[in-house]
Amino acid sequence: MTFGSPILNGGVIFSQYEEVKRVLHDKDMTWVEQRLLDIKRHAIQQTEFYKDYKETDEFPVVNKMTLIENHDACLAKEGYQTPTHISSTSGSTGTPFSVTQDFKKRNRTIFMIGACYVLGLLTDRVADKLTDKKKRRIKNRYPIKASTSILVWEKVKQDTFAAFTLSRIRILRSTMVNSAIIGVTGMLVSFCVYCNGILGILSLVFFEIMALIAWQAHTSLLINYYRKTQNLERDMANEEEKI
Repeated sequence: MTFGSPILNGGVIFSQYEEVKRVLHDKDMTWVEQRLLDIKRHAIQQTEFYKDYKETDEFPVVNKMTLIENHDACLAKEGYQTPTHISSTSGSTGTPFSVTQDFKKRNRTIFMIGACYVLGLLTDRVADKLTDKKKRRIKNRYPIKASTSILVWEKVKQDTFAAFTLSRIRILRSTMVNSAIIGVTGMLVSFCVYCNGILGILSLVFFEIMALIAWQAHTSLLINYYRKTQNLERDMANEEEKI
């Protein structure tokens, strides 16, 4: 199921939603079986790999190596839009892998990456606003003379450690917001799509607990970081006085 220009073609995006809804909410298995037959028919007619199969056959389960060894045979002769694009993985879990995407699939992938990036930025900004007062309150509790905490750590050549710690703080900050949002979203999906109230409540409770844990870890890490920064600056000042 691929589509092109999803930003401009709202009807196509809605049709994708309707297909998912028919499976998860309406449980229209007749439609699912028909779609499966359509996919099988397309594979038999358009690829060398499946040409000897029948629509009633059980198609084999394929893995990465099967697709690598039969790359050309798995490509459809027709039924896709050009130009095609090769999408590759580095093989961090084993063997590097490349797959051919048609123009529609490529557009959808780009849209999804862009949407995730924008959502990530928005989440980060929201998390920053929610935790800004707490951060300033902790910084005021452990004041330093340097303009930034990084400068203190640079003097002892540990600015990389400081940058890493601040990165962890930002991750916990975003985890807190993401967990809260996922909990509410999971509850709504469970109620509206699966019609399962128990699953919705469990989802909400689990992710809200995750959000609270992230909040506590974020607070603890902030306190430890700025307290250590203050102590480090004080120790360096004492050493300079001795000299």
